[in-house]
Amino acid sequence: MLKVGDLVVHVPYGHETVHLLYEALGHSSDFDVGVVLQKKMDFYQVHSPGRHSTGWYQYGEIEKIRE
Repeated sequence: MLKVGDLVVHVPYGHETVHLLYEALGHSSDFDVGVVLQKKMDFYQVHSPGRHSTGWYQYGEIEKIRE
């Protein structure tokens, strides 16, 4: 599980096939790197430089960058 302060990347696609479809449709991830600000149930509030506001993501949509 993730915790406050973890650096994360947005991976909305999961499986490689879904990833390829996602890119083929012209979609990209919301951010390349962000930091977890808070957790509520299975959702994490993430701030990323370059975005005007924070976003809420479910566990599985974001991955920790490093241990």
